[in-house]
Amino acid sequence: MSNIGDRGLGNRREHESFDMVFGPIVMSVGVGRFEGGGLAEVFFSAGKAGSQVDAMARETAILASLLLQQGVGAQRIAEALPVDDEGRPMGPLGRVLEFLGSDLRVAE
Repeated sequence: MSNIGDRGLGNRREHESFDMVFGPIVMSVGVGRFEGGGLAEVFFSAGKAGSQVDAMARETAILASLLLQQGVGAQRIAEALPVDDEGRPMGPLGRVLEFLGSDLRVAE
């Protein structure tokens, strides 16, 4: 079932993965892209599988992916996330979007 504004994903799409460190936690991150190169989905796993940290990471990624697939741009999502006193992202999603940086602005 597709909703208004839903951007469909092909069965085969570009995917990249990497690890990032957030304090004492190493997170595995995956990102998938729409055919045109725009960010389409985010995957997180963190800590022990099934832990609260892992569940929070996965829930964040699911919600970000839903927003992206409904047409909310990655740059807009990044702008809505909390930052510290120096303007740096405070959480993992913000850090990943910052890491992907200029790539997001070009591909949306």
